[in-house]
Amino acid sequence: MKTIPTQSENPKGLHQRYIVSKANGDTMNPNAEYFILRVDPYGSDPKHIAACRKAVICYANEIKDHLPELSKDLIERYSDDLPPSEEKKEIKPTIEGESKQRKFNPAMDLMIKPGQCKYCGK
Repeated sequence: MKTIPTQSENPKGLHQRYIVSKANGDTMNPNAEYFILRVDPYGSDPKHIAACRKAVICYANEIKDHLPELSKDLIERYSDDLPPSEEKKEIKPTIEGESKQRKFNPAMDLMIKPGQCKYCGK
């Protein structure tokens, strides 16, 4: 894999921006690559924050069978930013073939084709 450029080499594109370490102090694989998303509502670019939150929800949908508790926690935490006048709704599955309904944030809804993730379009 190609090395990620520094901020000075690619200031507006993908570049090294953070130093990541494990909270428990365990050693990390020196070849590991991480991509950080800002998901709190306090950033200066609301469109960027909304895109990051959508990406987290898409990820949560992708891991629901493999890591169901993490998936549930992510969906509960990051789809809970509706304006007070709106409520979460139970909806039909977003991916064709899913058998369970789940809660979502209608404000983050995208137009999709059958079989696509509501958030990332895959």
